[in-house]
Amino acid sequence: MIILISLDTLKLDSLWNIARKWRAGFDVEIVDSARNQIIAMGEGAVYYIITRNITKRDLLGIRAIRDICRKEPEYCGRGILEALNSKDSITLKNALFVASEVEIPKIGGKLLELLGKQRDGIWISRTLRALYRSGDSRVCGVLDKYMLHPYEYVRMRSALLVGQKECKKIKGRLWDMLGDSVFTVRDAAKISLIKMGFSLKEFEEKINKIPEHEVMKLLYLNCPSPEYLEIAKKKVRREIFEAWKGYVNCK
Repeated sequence: MIILISLDTLKLDSLWNIARKWRAGFDVEIVDSARNQIIAMGEGAVYYIITRNITKRDLLGIRAIRDICRKEPEYCGRGILEALNSKDSITLKNALFVASEVEIPKIGGKLLELLGKQRDGIWISRTLRALYRSGDSRVCGVLDKYMLHPYEYVRMRSALLVGQKECKKIKGRLWDMLGDSVFTVRDAAKISLIKMGFSLKEFEEKINKIPEHEVMKLLYLNCPSPEYLEIAKKKVRREIFEAWKGYVNCK
């Protein structure tokens, strides 16, 4: 339990007025000093700063909270968790932003709960982004339904999460996403496939179902061995293969 009774809130408010400033130029030193002093006052001080300021439309302030949490993520757990429980959209948006920038302990369960309640694509995307940063791999069990979502950023975040969390059971869906109509989704799928790796047999089985340019782009980003290029040569039309092969460097 965090006790706030002994906190010097007047001093904290004064420090916050400096800590929330743009960290640039001649202000870098005084801004860093104010933030470090807040942290040095302990977990209760950080909790006070979060709960008092995360409710505001204050981009500089929210970034300052993020930077403080980067230095002491353990101090931010309770404050961010309370904000994630808020019914206020500004507070929730700010909390999700911080959670998507910093791995904060013990909020994965709450993020999964929020994800299950969201219906709007923008909010689903924000929650998935926060889950990407979190250390909670339970998201693998619910990702499948978001990989065909109509909102492109939901599909993109889902594709990235599959690779980041090593969701092996739904890895096959990444190959399907290489045929997505939006390039950011296709690129996210490629990033995850490369992160998870793909065997020669898997590559040969899957490439018949994806656009030929995407086959070559995948090999351009990661060609595990010359055998992969030989398989692509048999599957991809000559003019496309010849246009790409000079850029592909196999290991």
